[in-house]
Amino acid sequence: MRRWLSVLLLAMVFSFTSALPSDAAAICRRGKWDVAKDFRTAPSQANPSADRYGNKRVWSYRAGPENSPKDYRLLGDFSSAKFHVKGLQAWWGEYESVDEADRLPSVGLNARKRAVDVLGVHWPAGHVLVHPLDEAVVIAWRSPITGNITARGRAWLASPDCGNGVRWSVRDGAAVLRSGEINGSDRASWMVKRLHVKKGDKVYLVVDPIDGDFGCDSTVVSLTIKSRGRRVS
Repeated sequence: MRRWLSVLLLAMVFSFTSALPSDAAAICRRGKWDVAKDFRTAPSQANPSADRYGNKRVWSYRAGPENSPKDYRLLGDFSSAKFHVKGLQAWWGEYESVDEADRLPSVGLNARKRAVDVLGVHWPAGHVLVHPLDEAVVIAWRSPITGNITARGRAWLASPDCGNGVRWSVRDGAAVLRSGEINGSDRASWMVKRLHVKKGDKVYLVVDPIDGDFGCDSTVVSLTIKSRGRRVS
């Protein structure tokens, strides 16, 4: 009798988990997203890209007018050797800053094991670096769930001894949740303790030049999002 009960219980569990969509099943096991850990490096780069759990089109790297999310456009070109350094991997635009290996705007990851110092930029290993042009550079997270989340992050200039700093903001669609400016050796940190999102909603981290001056605006950023409590999907 106990054998048959065990078989019946296993069948019920299998039937329930099989009925879940594959991405929902992944979210039930994991509810944390990190822009650095999820960044897809060559040869698997993509924009938009899946997260590390396999949920599709979660992250995207964009540029556009700071206050107009509907006009944020995808960065279309990719390099695995930004600044001519292999392992500095970036999505970027068409404007050549120093040369063809330094195009803007850009969002990239130092996939090397050590920090890189090049052209006055200090880029820590495992960190994401962004640089705007005359418009904002944007990291977008597209929610694969319906439920409550927290979001936290940091930002500091990679070239603190030059330039006039940057503006940053965290947005729920067009709504500004947190914002500020950093200059010199300033370090910004923020946390959104509770935000309700529906599947497909977007949270943006936006970095914009001050007064249109984008010189020395390389900015190290982090963005971590966690689900809170029960998730609907």
